[in-house]
Amino acid sequence: MSFSDIFYLIIIPLLTAVVIGYAVNLYARMRERTRARAYQDRIAVLDRALAELRDEVERMRNISDARSVMLQHWQTEHVEPLVALRESLGLGTEIGISDKATGIPAQVAKKFGELQEKISQFRLAGVPVLPEIALNLGMLHFNARQWDEAISLFEEVVESDATNRDARLNLGNLYLRQRRFEDARAQFQALIELSGSIFEGYLGLGLSLVELNRLDEAIEALSTSIRLRPEHARSYCELGRAYIAAGEMERALESAQVALRLEPKMVDGQLLLQEILIRSGNFDEAVAACNRALRVGDSSRVYYNLAVAQTMKGDYEEALEALRQAFAIDDDIRFTAKDDPALVPLRDSRRFVDLIEGKPGLF
Repeated sequence: MSFSDIFYLIIIPLLTAVVIGYAVNLYARMRERTRARAYQDRIAVLDRALAELRDEVERMRNISDARSVMLQHWQTEHVEPLVALRESLGLGTEIGISDKATGIPAQVAKKFGELQEKISQFRLAGVPVLPEIALNLGMLHFNARQWDEAISLFEEVVESDATNRDARLNLGNLYLRQRRFEDARAQFQALIELSGSIFEGYLGLGLSLVELNRLDEAIEALSTSIRLRPEHARSYCELGRAYIAAGEMERALESAQVALRLEPKMVDGQLLLQEILIRSGNFDEAVAACNRALRVGDSSRVYYNLAVAQTMKGDYEEALEALRQAFAIDDDIRFTAKDDPALVPLRDSRRFVDLIEGKPGLF
């Protein structure tokens, strides 16, 4: 085989293969570089988009923070007027068990309405109100006898701050007024767990448990409230009522006597003593206790107890006169008297029927 044959048969195909391989490799490298540049361009676009997104998120965060600061500042500005309005009515931040709502005087009602309107508009922003606003506004609603509105505000405070003592105490006492005894029990129990040995918590818990007929627990809670504040006459009254419900009249009498030693003029203590004497069958002593109380001042409930005691003694005319006096002070007592089993001996009396029907002028 000549050199020429070798050249054409071997060398040329080999060179061709080398050239083709190099060309393919070059094409592949160029294509890879093109892809890499394309990826880099895409990555650069994404990086720019991400940076813009970050800038937008930061801008929105700054706007949100500024909005929150502005809204909180607005609320803070309105705390002071609410506090001033509350204090002008002689209200604290806690509702006591025996506290009575006195209403909103005309000179305060306009300012109260304006503040309510502003806060209602603020709520449209969807931001929860500060606890200070809700608490003060709740106290004003309480004094206006708007129980549901007050409860809703105190519930809002507890929902946002479960450790708020004032809101829990106020809720418990308002639940008692609304006869929501299980809800009241839960609030007072939470208050005790939150604050430890707190007198108001044990007193409210005891009252709730009496109404739930959990008398042993009620007596224990009320006894604890007395240990925490032994000079508080109201606690002895409530303990006495718990003992009455449990049928322990001697202990009930002891509690009533202690209450009256602490506060001799306390109406609740006098009424409790009268009830115990009537339930114990000591009708002469009950009549004497009622007359002593009436020498201090007229009371529809004392006149009613006097009527019951005199009925039990068989002094029906005196009982009817006491009922007349009770109805003259508080006409709503007629509805209690109508179905009271203690007054059954009077029901055949024409005078009793006329009294129940609201005809006291006949006598």
